[in-house]
Amino acid sequence: DKLKDGSINVKGGWRLYSSGPGLYFGLVIRQFFGLRETKDAWIFDPVLAVELNGIVLNWELCGHSVQIEYQISKNCSGPELVECAGQSLSAERESNPYRTGGLIVQKEDLEAALVSDSYLTVYL
Repeated sequence: DKLKDGSINVKGGWRLYSSGPGLYFGLVIRQFFGLRETKDAWIFDPVLAVELNGIVLNWELCGHSVQIEYQISKNCSGPELVECAGQSLSAERESNPYRTGGLIVQKEDLEAALVSDSYLTVYL
């Protein structure tokens, strides 16, 4: 009843009706576009082919509607930089024993950057 009257919020509400689309949607966001949220940070760890250079994802980060563009080089070995408003965001490298790990950007840094611009660029 609370879902019907809108008194509770759900993220990606359509997945309530079928686990298949919800699982697929989660895999695309987490594995393909490489976006994972933790308590204090967002992790940018995309796995994209060079043919997708320039692809843009519209998403919500830290309560802001954001466009995330992926710039992919031919010699891509993982994410190198997350940029907002022409400024590189402070990031730590995530540990991964099999490939170059993702970039961990603290939410407070991301929120501060998104105040002035809603466009991020992830360089791979």
